[in-house]
Order: sequence, then structure tokens, then C-alpha cells
Amino acid sequence: MIMVKPINPKGAAPRPEAPRPTLGGNRQESASNRNQAPGIGADLALDLTQIGLDITGLFDPTFVSDGANALISLGRGDLGGAALSVVSILPAGDLVKLGKLGKYADTLGKIVDKVAGNPLLKDSLEQAVGTIAKALDKIPQGMIDQLPASARNNLDRLKDAVARFDKAPGHLLGPRHGTAALAAQRAARGLPPAGAQGDASTVAMIRLRGQDYVGVNSSVQQPRTTITLDRVNAQTRTHAEADAVQQALNGTARKRGGQAEMWVDRDLCRSCGPNGGMRSLARNLGVDELIVHTPSGTQIFKPTR
Repeated sequence: MIMVKPINPKGAAPRPEAPRPTLGGNRQESASNRNQAPGIGADLALDLTQIGLDITGLFDPTFVSDGANALISLGRGDLGGAALSVVSILPAGDLVKLGKLGKYADTLGKIVDKVAGNPLLKDSLEQAVGTIAKALDKIPQGMIDQLPASARNNLDRLKDAVARFDKAPGHLLGPRHGTAALAAQRAARGLPPAGAQGDASTVAMIRLRGQDYVGVNSSVQQPRTTITLDRVNAQTRTHAEADAVQQALNGTARKRGGQAEMWVDRDLCRSCGPNGGMRSLARNLGVDELIVHTPSGTQIFKPTR
């Protein structure tokens, strides 16, 4: 169970509310999820990953995605799927996959329905759905405009399904999840322990679409991270929190709602907290709430507009 302090638009923290329950349901439901998610999730994750590769392959002139998809299909014993991926490498092959967008939208929609009542299953599929989301984000609008109306409609259905997935309840990992990871990152980078004499660094970690991304303040970045975040104040842009968010957005797709969780081994400065830096990062992430754990506790930040 996690103590949270909502942050109002001006950045001031009101009195703490009662602890929020984790989003995993009651103990009986959680036990059921633990029994169901691993096997079901692994198979569905491969299905979703292949959908993402297929969508990427529609607009990928290098054919890398189709080749990777063929290998996955062969590994799963799906000779028909492997053949389709190989055919898609040919000039007219993508016309076959274009006709499957509707089926992909149906499949993802049904999976989202299952996820709505199973937070653990959602966690096991986060990375795979991220593959689909990233593929959709990369499609140039000019190409979308040239597609048949039915294909454009099916792409919209896929985007809507990703948004429903992102907004579905998941469970929060809590403050302890990041403690050891942040300390290990310091050791790996040759930084002193957090708060030690002479320590002037900050390490942050964010979990986005089932993966952890680590950032440090700009003075110890090797190499220096190129920050492309939109409308984030100049001070926050040099901080570990922004670096972690940039790493996450470089690695996967921004979300279409829902939550993201971050851990920082130093309390937030004024620029990141009261002056709105974290709220700007939440907007860049596409989340409804950015949950941030620091040595002083946990806070929730709503995105700026």
C-alpha cells in the first residue's frame, strides 16, 4: 500500500489523503491472476509483438520487421505466418497484411477486455503493446492519408485499443522497487552513495510500458543526452528526471493515458516540483498521472496542458 500526496496545478501539496489501495484487486483475485498470467501472458505477448512487427513492416522499407516476424513465426511452429512474413517482403506482399488490420484491431480489442479485470496480465503484456503503440506512432500521416478508408478506420481502432489498454488498471510497484536499482546504478557509474559527503548527483528511474529506464543529471551523463522533450523548464531539462523520461521515450512509445511510476534518490527541487517540471514530464509521457517516489515520500503529478 502506497502513501500518495496529490499535487495541485500550482504545485503545492495539500494535506495527505488516506492511502490508496494497490490496483490489483483483493487477495483472492491476485492469487488467481498469479496462476493465470504467466502462461497466457507469454503467448499473448508474442501475438501482440508480431502484430506490432507486421504494422511496422507495412511502412518499413528495409524489410527488417518482416524478417524478424518470420523468425518468430518459425520459432512458434507457425509455418503459415512465416510464409506470410516472407511474402510481405515482396513488393505486393503488404497488400495482404493491409487487409489484416481489421483482424489485428479485433484481436487487440479482445485482449484489452481481458486485461481490464487482470492487472497482472496487463503487466505481462505492457512491452508487447508498446511495440504496437510505437509502430502506430511511426506511421507518417502522409502515408495514412493515402490508405483506403477501411484501413484508416482500422488503424484508428488499433489506436483506440492501445488507449484503452493504457488506461486499464495496473498495480503500483511502490517505493521499494527502485531503491536497490538506483543504488546499483550509482555503483555502476562510479557515483558515491546517495546523500554521502560530496554527493552532487541524482539518479532517477521510470517504468514505462513494462520497462525501467534510468537517467542521471547532465553533469555526469556519458555521453550527454539530447533532450527533445516539449515545453520543459530549462532547469528540469538538465536533471535526472528528464533524462530518464527522455530515455523512456527513446525506447518505447508514449502512453495514451494511465499511469507511470518514477523513483528518484534525491528529493525534488523547486524547478521539478512546485514550478511544474514533473507535470511537464507527465505531459510528455502522455500519462494521466506520474507517480514519483523520493526519499521524503510519494507524490502524484497531473500533466500540464
